[in-house]
Amino acid sequence: MNDNQKTRKLRKMAMIYLLILLLPFVSSALTDKENGRGLLFVLWPLVSIWYFVAYRQIAKTYECPMTKHVAFSKGGGGTFHGVLYYFSTFILFALVVLFIRGTFGL
Repeated sequence: MNDNQKTRKLRKMAMIYLLILLLPFVSSALTDKENGRGLLFVLWPLVSIWYFVAYRQIAKTYECPMTKHVAFSKGGGGTFHGVLYYFSTFILFALVVLFIRGTFGL
């Protein structure tokens, strides 16, 4: 798989990730708030872990060193899939902070 195919695959994964991130809001609009909130607290962490790991695995295999550098630069180089990678990183960081605060009562 060349770099263009990897980039296309990352874009498709980013679209799937975005659609799953929007699912709790759609569910809240169609049903009630509790369903949306439940989906938010279950889906967002799970899908963020999936996207974080999958993005890293694919972006590490770029053949061009400049493309690899841009993929992991601040903000993902401004690409759609790179920005969503950093959003998933933020969600995972927030989960770790909440876990530590809940565990140690800080």
